[in-house]
Amino acid sequence: MNDKPCKLSMAILFFGVILALSLTLYFSPEEKILGSLVRLIYLHAGLAFTAIIFYLFVVIFSIVPLWVENRIIFLKSLSITSLIFWVIYLLSSLLVAFLAWGGINWSEPRLRIAWEIIFVASLFFYLAYLFEGRGNISLFFYFFFGSIPVLLWSTRYSVLHPNDPVAQSSFFSVKFFSYLINLEIFSLGVLTFYLVYSLLEREEKKERGNDGWRSSWVS
Repeated sequence: MNDKPCKLSMAILFFGVILALSLTLYFSPEEKILGSLVRLIYLHAGLAFTAIIFYLFVVIFSIVPLWVENRIIFLKSLSITSLIFWVIYLLSSLLVAFLAWGGINWSEPRLRIAWEIIFVASLFFYLAYLFEGRGNISLFFYFFFGSIPVLLWSTRYSVLHPNDPVAQSSFFSVKFFSYLINLEIFSLGVLTFYLVYSLLEREEKKERGNDGWRSSWVS
């Protein structure tokens, strides 16, 4: 079966969502305190929301049985997607801090937790990779890959700046655009997952084909 039309459609959809996100950010209203900087806050919050949701997906699907051809590839794709969006979120955090406060406060709780999540998630992702093919040990590490970031992020409300300036805004349009941008970024997360899953699945099939060729050649 030729899946090129499907891949082309997904690529068009991916860039279409990016275009829609760009237009939504451009037309989104300013906030009375943050001004135009609120557009970066929209993006910043949406990235965090998407990454945390994908961390949570890893937790759920490391426990719940999946009717997919390769459960490990599925979990690995979810994990890579969450890491991609978390790294972008962390970079946006640094930019927001610099523009909003004129500098980066490395002791600020949310920023510190974001770095801790990167370290812990990367460690458990590496361990899950090392133990692939060894029963449920890899699933065990994927569970902690997702659960520890979610638990750490749940402590983020001990902060030095307002928890959620968008949610505290009195303007409905600010909240509406915030939710819309969250939805668009999450859609990008789903498409990113599909892309990563397709690439990993193709690589595995290629490796299995090479192994089969070697076996037949040796025999």
